[in-house]
Amino acid sequence: YAALFEQGAAPAWVARHGISGAQYQAEFDALVPQGFRPTCVSGAGHGREVLYAALFEQGAAPAWVARHGISGAQYQAEFDALVPQGFRPTCVSGAGHGREVLYAALFEQGAAPAWVARHGISGAQYQAEFDNLVPQGFRPKFVNAATVGNEITYATVFEQTGGPAFAARHGMTGAQYQAEFDNLVPQGFRPVWLSSTHLGNEIIYAAVFEQRGGPAFSARHGMTSAQYQAEFDAHLAQGFRPVIVTGAGIGGQVFYAAVWEQR
Repeated sequence: YAALFEQGAAPAWVARHGISGAQYQAEFDALVPQGFRPTCVSGAGHGREVLYAALFEQGAAPAWVARHGISGAQYQAEFDALVPQGFRPTCVSGAGHGREVLYAALFEQGAAPAWVARHGISGAQYQAEFDNLVPQGFRPKFVNAATVGNEITYATVFEQTGGPAFAARHGMTGAQYQAEFDNLVPQGFRPVWLSSTHLGNEIIYAAVFEQRGGPAFSARHGMTSAQYQAEFDAHLAQGFRPVIVTGAGIGGQVFYAAVWEQR
């Protein structure tokens, strides 16, 4: 898999996709001493390993912690250790690996609104959490899907904060995601979170849209690695950078979905 980076804009950023856990760790070890931090990490099951897509950004940031390739129990242990220190999860991605989900997670330390985190829950359990929390003023910050066997599980964080109108969807096929996109974007919504996994031979999406302004954006889904690379190159030439990248493994390859913003 190809990987590109751009270090000309402010802040500088680096994008990688289709890399193994060891390659991701090597990128991490090379970039962090230069002042970069991961802002988005997505894992996809690929045969006997998990392949990662990651975005790094250079600049000042609150204290943060990153972990990848950890089991649900290890993620819970990290969560239990970090939250009392004032950290909260800002991105959690799961990938089916054998009979378990392996997680990649980013935590940040600092003041935050009230929040609720869940992982390893079914679609029905996620919906129940949504139905319970949204009337209390919470909104999903992210919702990530992962598949083990024939079951999709979700990891999510809700924050109790005001904001623009939002729409959250999960368990969508590519066609259903496209239909939601085509319905919401003309109303002034834009995707602010996107994740993908597989169920059988189909890619399943979860997304959060917000009705607000912002820089010009572009979104693509269902791309092979080569197609994603081509889109990356074309968007880069127009001044766009990826802000969300997610992958899902099917039939020996990973298919990507991404959102770019013109910054």
